[in-house]
Amino acid sequence: MSIIGIAGTAKNTGKTTALNALLGEAHRRGVPVGVTSIGYDGEELDNVTGLPKPRVVLHPGMIVSTSLRTLPPAGWSVLERTGLFSALGEIVIARCEKSGAVVLAGPKTRADLKRVTERLASYGCGIVLVDGALNRIAPMPVADTLILATGAARETDIARLAAETAAVASLFRHPLFSGTYDVPPGLPRMLHSADDTSVMLDRHAGMHVLHLPGLISTQGWGLLADALTRVSHSISTIVLNDPVALLLSGVPSETLRIIERLARHGVNVSLRASMTLGAVTVNPFYPRFTGTSYEADTVDAETLSRTMRDSVKLPVIDIVRDGAAPTWEALFPAG
Repeated sequence: MSIIGIAGTAKNTGKTTALNALLGEAHRRGVPVGVTSIGYDGEELDNVTGLPKPRVVLHPGMIVSTSLRTLPPAGWSVLERTGLFSALGEIVIARCEKSGAVVLAGPKTRADLKRVTERLASYGCGIVLVDGALNRIAPMPVADTLILATGAARETDIARLAAETAAVASLFRHPLFSGTYDVPPGLPRMLHSADDTSVMLDRHAGMHVLHLPGLISTQGWGLLADALTRVSHSISTIVLNDPVALLLSGVPSETLRIIERLARHGVNVSLRASMTLGAVTVNPFYPRFTGTSYEADTVDAETLSRTMRDSVKLPVIDIVRDGAAPTWEALFPAG
C-alpha cells in the first residue's frame, strides 16, 4: 500500500484540486483507492473569503474514512464504525456507490491516522490519499510520500514563494541516521527556550549524538546553534524523528539557514525516518481583498511554474494548466 499525503501551505493553494486530480486518475486507471483527512475539509465556501471552493469528489468503489455525520444521505455504504472520533463525530469507513462530493472529517492524531489507513488497506485500497495542511501536518509521517500544494494564496511574490518552497524541499533531504544512541531521560518535548536548551545539552553531556525526540521551534534552533557554536562539546549529529519535525519549526527558510550554520561548525542533522517529497503543485489563484470583500485574482501562471521548477528541482505541476496525469506520473512513474 502507498500512502500519499497532500499538504497545502495555506488555504486556497490548490490542495483539493490536487486531491481530486489523483482521485480522478485512480478512477480512470482502475486503481482501488481510499481517502481520509487530517481534520476537516470539503466545505463549499471558504469561511474567510466567502469564495467558492472545490469539493472533494469520489467515484464508485472508492473507500472513504470520514465522520458518519458528514456522509451524504444516499450513495454510500457504511462498512464499519471505527470507534475513533473527529470533531464532527465518530469516524466510519464507507464505500462510494455513486460519484459525488463528500466532506472529509478524519483523525487528528498519528496513531488514529495509522489505524484508519490500515483499515482502508484491509478493504483492498492499494493507494490511500491523506488530505492535510502544514498547520495540521503532525500526523503526516504515516505517509510514504508528500505532495506540497502551494501558490499565490500563500505568497503573491513569486520569487519569495519559490525560495520558501525550496527551503521546505531541502528539509526533506537530510540523511537517515543509521547509528545507535542513548535517549537520556527528562528531555523537553519542545525545544523553544534557553532553559530547554540547557536541559537538553546537560542530558547529552559527553555524547556524540544529540537526539531531539519532540519539536524544536525556529527560535529553539537559533538558541541551540548559539550554544553549540559557543561552547566546547562532543556532539557531531542531531537526530530528529522525521522531516515533519523540521517543517513544524515555524519558518522553514530560517530553520534551514541555522542548520547550514551548524553544518559549518561540524554538527549535522539526520532523521530516524524519511518521507519523500514527491511533487509540488502550484496555483496562481489568490483571493484579493478589495477593502470590503474578496475577489478572485491570479499571478502569472507561466512565471510561477517556471520559477518554481528552477528553484525546487522537483516535478512542479499546475494541475489546471497541465492536467491531472503529470501528478500521478510523478508519484507512480511506472503507471
